[in-house]
Amino acid sequence: MFSQINQNNPNKPWFLTNTSSIPIGYLDKEAKLDGRVLGVHFYNPPAVQKLVEVIKTDNTDPELPEFATMFIKSLRKIEVPSYDFAGFIGNGHFMRDALYGMSEATKLTAQMSFVEAVYVK
Repeated sequence: MFSQINQNNPNKPWFLTNTSSIPIGYLDKEAKLDGRVLGVHFYNPPAVQKLVEVIKTDNTDPELPEFATMFIKSLRKIEVPSYDFAGFIGNGHFMRDALYGMSEATKLTAQMSFVEAVYVK
């Protein structure tokens, strides 16, 4: 979708995405955006949560993070810079914790039922 927009818009638009599972550098490279994409990931529910992750790459146009900072401040939110990898901060921690928990529950099922492993221990 970004690639199609980019190809059909002579104005060289910026792309701000709320994705939390696709690395921004990958989007930039695959859609040939030349650094005109920035991750601006609002936590759910965005009307309540104050944190907003900002994900840039080595190729990000310097004007994008500046714009994002002003935009986030205007929403009275708190900007949190994040490295560019799938999951970013919040979902990255959640997924690691979830995978660890599933692994531990699986180990415990050798000694007890699945329900006991998940809910009792």
